[in-house]
Amino acid sequence: MAQASTKGLKLGTTLYSLTSEFHGREYSFEQLIRKVAAENLGPGLEIVGFQSIRGFPVVTDEFAARFKDLIQETGLTPSCLGINADVRIDPDKPMSTAEVVAYHEPQLRAAAKLGFPVVRYQYPAGPEAIRQLVPLAEQLGIKMGMEIHA
Repeated sequence: MAQASTKGLKLGTTLYSLTSEFHGREYSFEQLIRKVAAENLGPGLEIVGFQSIRGFPVVTDEFAARFKDLIQETGLTPSCLGINADVRIDPDKPMSTAEVVAYHEPQLRAAAKLGFPVVRYQYPAGPEAIRQLVPLAEQLGIKMGMEIHA
């Protein structure tokens, strides 16, 4: 049987796969990134914004600079930023489409600021909100992909 071509494919790791180590305080955010590089689990690096960045979707200039320096130091490549929909922050009233769009806009801007070319959005965002976000994503040079779970 012929082996499938892997031309163009590159390995990547999501820091979400190291959630236990992060929440168990075995590693800081920066240490996890260094571990991914040291274990040769890159070059791609995915992070989940709300899990990894304090105050997300606000990304300070200082954090962005530190992150980019860390990426350069480790030789990793930002591949995807996981963003959240959270359309039921108020369990009694789901967000309107306009509110969902407004909730996602700063997350897209954070991805661009950090150098991520792709965001992984969640299904509850809904097709209409995503359609409305396309012009901003295009302006920022961000591609959007839906997170799929079994």
